[in-house]
Amino acid sequence: MQAAKSPSHNDKTTAVNDMKFFNQTLLLAALSAAPLLAGATTTSCGPDICYEYDETQAAVAWFGMPVRVGNEMQFLPAEFYALSENGAGLSSQTATFVFDRVYTLSGVEILGLSVEESGDYEIVGNGSVSAQLDLTVDSNLLGSDSTSTSALFSASTDSGGPDLWGTTASVWPSAAFVGLATDLKVAIANTLTANTTATGQYALIQKKFTMEVQWLPGTTVVPVPAAAWLLGSGVGILGILRRRSRQAGALC
Repeated sequence: MQAAKSPSHNDKTTAVNDMKFFNQTLLLAALSAAPLLAGATTTSCGPDICYEYDETQAAVAWFGMPVRVGNEMQFLPAEFYALSENGAGLSSQTATFVFDRVYTLSGVEILGLSVEESGDYEIVGNGSVSAQLDLTVDSNLLGSDSTSTSALFSASTDSGGPDLWGTTASVWPSAAFVGLATDLKVAIANTLTANTTATGQYALIQKKFTMEVQWLPGTTVVPVPAAAWLLGSGVGILGILRRRSRQAGALC
């Protein structure tokens, strides 16, 4: 897949500034309306897993509203980026989306959760970019049960034009928890950074698309066709379900 030809730096800078103002205006409007929409919890259930989240959380301005596909959740962020040029220094964008509940309908445990994200970046000169993905999963059943992980992408050499990046973060709550991993709170945090230190340097990184797989009980890994996810940008969740044998433990 070849990345589309980028517009000139001046055109892109003007467009980005306009988009920043527009996004900030939308964010302020959303925050102003939040008290009126307090408690706007949405529940979306797939064949095996349900998701609950607050539609009014600030991260929606950057992640976009999640869309469920089967047991997975997709995000399609339109303008989640970081840009720096001509020695402007460090620019960063951070947002955290929280699912208050991710739970199974049948009582089986969630063996694993994986978040995959990807996008494109461009560096001219000796600028640098990075993308950090933090995934934190807490139990809604036992307060002491928690697990987390991070993934990082970084680049600091001239990219020779637009290039692609990607990261994946996975956790295994059923193995890490003392209690059952059937009802979870999931936080997905993203930080994009771009940095330039001299005139003539340019650095841009943004989210563009995702590729995912879905694992279900008693089946092998089933890949989602890549072409289906090359239309937008996003972060996805997948669940791996396992039934933990309590009866076997009782007989030992």
